[in-house]
Amino acid sequence: MNFIGLGLDLNVKKGKRKKLEDLFVKPIFSEGKKINNRQLENIFDNDKSIIILGNPGSGKSILTKFITLKTIKKEKTIFTNSDITNRIPFRIELRKYHAFKKEKKGGLLKYLIHLIDLEYAISNILLENLEFILNNKQTLIIFDGLDEIFDINDKLSVKNDIENFIDQYKRTKTITTSRIIGYSDAPLEDKNTIRLTINNFNDNQIEEYIKNWYSIEENNKKIRQKEINDLLEKKDLIDNELISNPLLLSLIVILYRNNLKVPESKLEIYQSCTKTLVDKWDHSKSMEINLSEDIYKRKDTIFADLAYWQYRELSNQDGKVTYQRAKNTVAKSLTEKLKIADDFTSDSQSEEFLLYAQKRSLYFDNNFTHKTFLEYFTAFWIFSNIEKKHKKGERNALIGEYVTNSYWHIVLELLINLIDKDQADNEIIDDLIEYQLKLNVDSSIFFLEIFETIQNVSTRIFEEIVKKIIFVIIHKQEKDIYIFNPSFDLLSKYFRDTYYRKLINKTFENLQSAKINELEITGLNYLYAELILKHSHNIENSHRKENTYTIDKQSEEYKIFNSFPEYISEDSPFLSLFKTLTFEEEEFKKNPIPFMSFFLKKFRDVFSDDLNSKYSGIGYIPFLDIILRNLLIAPDHKLLDKGIKLFEENNILMNEIIKLQFNSSIFYYNNDEKITAIINTLNQTQNKKYKGLIMPILFSLRFNDFTEKKYSNLNNLIGLFSDNNFSNALKFILDENNDSKSVTQYINKYIDKEYNDF
Repeated sequence: MNFIGLGLDLNVKKGKRKKLEDLFVKPIFSEGKKINNRQLENIFDNDKSIIILGNPGSGKSILTKFITLKTIKKEKTIFTNSDITNRIPFRIELRKYHAFKKEKKGGLLKYLIHLIDLEYAISNILLENLEFILNNKQTLIIFDGLDEIFDINDKLSVKNDIENFIDQYKRTKTITTSRIIGYSDAPLEDKNTIRLTINNFNDNQIEEYIKNWYSIEENNKKIRQKEINDLLEKKDLIDNELISNPLLLSLIVILYRNNLKVPESKLEIYQSCTKTLVDKWDHSKSMEINLSEDIYKRKDTIFADLAYWQYRELSNQDGKVTYQRAKNTVAKSLTEKLKIADDFTSDSQSEEFLLYAQKRSLYFDNNFTHKTFLEYFTAFWIFSNIEKKHKKGERNALIGEYVTNSYWHIVLELLINLIDKDQADNEIIDDLIEYQLKLNVDSSIFFLEIFETIQNVSTRIFEEIVKKIIFVIIHKQEKDIYIFNPSFDLLSKYFRDTYYRKLINKTFENLQSAKINELEITGLNYLYAELILKHSHNIENSHRKENTYTIDKQSEEYKIFNSFPEYISEDSPFLSLFKTLTFEEEEFKKNPIPFMSFFLKKFRDVFSDDLNSKYSGIGYIPFLDIILRNLLIAPDHKLLDKGIKLFEENNILMNEIIKLQFNSSIFYYNNDEKITAIINTLNQTQNKKYKGLIMPILFSLRFNDFTEKKYSNLNNLIGLFSDNNFSNALKFILDENNDSKSVTQYINKYIDKEYNDF
């Protein structure tokens, strides 16, 4: 593993690399919108092609190398599906494949043959050999870095190559990786794929990584343990967004190791890491420097020229980075800008500079050894050559050109942080952002992403950004918001903060009175409701034991939401349910019948369906479940019979209701007191068929993990149940010899038999 920082240790001989296994920390994934995490061990427990998404620096490429390594070594204990280690792995870096495809006009099979020849010096593999392997053997093909192809047409072309490959070679198992932002440009077909997103590191993973790093770097046990303990104590001083990113964590550890203090911002991390590896290592490790003094003193300028040229080339559809072109760029910097070389010496001096950069693990194989250096020096170039020279128009044009291009976001963030650091007041940054917002409304996404990192900016600009991003969200409705439109999650992150929530509320209030059309008013209403709901859920997960959505009627949110036109809520099942559960919860708990009657009259067709929001991916369980739960625990036992009457009038069948409960969270957070109240209500119902609801209740209490606690003696509760007609069924459900599957089958047969004529 060619790892920045580690490879510069005095004990590391030339060419020696650190073992990936010694440093690797297993990632944890989320799958789609599901809350439950998926472990690395389980990612192959399906027959589908795997798509792995992650933020920059989340460790996608390292993960693919780890999987390849473990597959080659046939380590069967790594994955629960041990058959994966019987496969032959091929790892394809899509950036390199794309370059090969453009230059050689060859497809994936020809590139694999080229790769085997290039990397393993096996030159006698023929096309038919490879086709035989793919058609007759089990293979694992890893397509790494779909996001690193920047032109949309090229990306679509490579995406089609991958899909055609998957369709043609049915025996292959495939993994495709990409950054989250940018994946939507050319997503693989959802059919027969599973999409996993790498989560940020949690505290345990951060600690594991730090310990792994020090076990490699420091041999003295006392020093190692002292520095580990000190860093773990200080890590809470660092923004979680930084330290939970594996790449930035690696940089933070290196910086701490050298300075024994923790950095405070992304700019400091990038700046300090670059300084550490460009300047300090030369002196601290007594490295020989084969450069003239003039060139060595100006190396930052040369690296910046090289980085800016290369970044522009990589962004360009026809851009091409070769050793000769990189050398020419360095030579131009030496002769035209710095004037420390001439036409006779520039070629040899630029070659010496690139050799110096390679030895320092900064620039190798026509690229910066890590994108961190490339991004920082590109931002530094723009700051030094445009901003510091007061070329405002050129700066604005460059930001405007790239502000919606995710590939440039870190560069632009670092640039604005550099500009911000140089300010005494808000004027410059306010002017910069305001200009871009007028130029392109989509720039609001980028500026909201980085707003917390800026010091010298006014609240007026924040409100303007929020206003723009609100319209971005309500005008761009995507099918899969979770992946394709991160704008809502970005806005909701700020809504969780008390200070920023006040500013967002003010913006919504101002927009209500603005001259906007009916569609936009409806969109505002939906969006605001979803922000409140997301915020309410976050509070609930942190502090509450009861599943409640109630919002204080004295709150700003209550006032703003209620000022939206009434007809908007009444025409939408989601908004009607939201308003009922959020603003009328106490009345609803006392007597859900009026709400049930209204909902059935207006939205009968979705009464038993999950209700999904427009923008955030938030969903409610079916209203039927919510109603039933409240009927069962309501203080007035007669309400259940009134509800049953409404069920019957609307042709909602009892067998459907009971079956529905097996997959619901109706009994979430129930306790002894509530279960006793439910049993009392069932005992008193006039409709004996509905006493059968005791079956899914018992099933839920016995088998579902989401209950608050496991009941040690369910028979004590059942002793309160008065109807003996269900005794055999209840005994079967409670019998410890019967597992979840057999109990489910039994109850389904029981329902089909007993409730068929109901």
